[in-house]
Amino acid sequence: MLGLCLAKARGGNVDRESLAANAAQLNLTRWPGPVVAFFLGQIRAEALIAAAKDPDLNTQLERLWQRLLSGRCLSMGDYVTGMSP
Repeated sequence: MLGLCLAKARGGNVDRESLAANAAQLNLTRWPGPVVAFFLGQIRAEALIAAAKDPDLNTQLERLWQRLLSGRCLSMGDYVTGMSP
């Protein structure tokens, strides 16, 4: 869901409505929900990083990698207005 939305945004078709409609079915407090909440502008980058923390180092590294990828997508397309990756 998020991958498709990012691909469209990179092509110039920012479709927050579809992302929000699909996100309505998700628990945005459980990972990877905070990534979706970030792209919807519901949380800031700091909250996303905090949500990525996990006692298991491998899980935390995976989540931080996902966060870095989302930041790269943001810098390429300015998907969320006014938010920095």
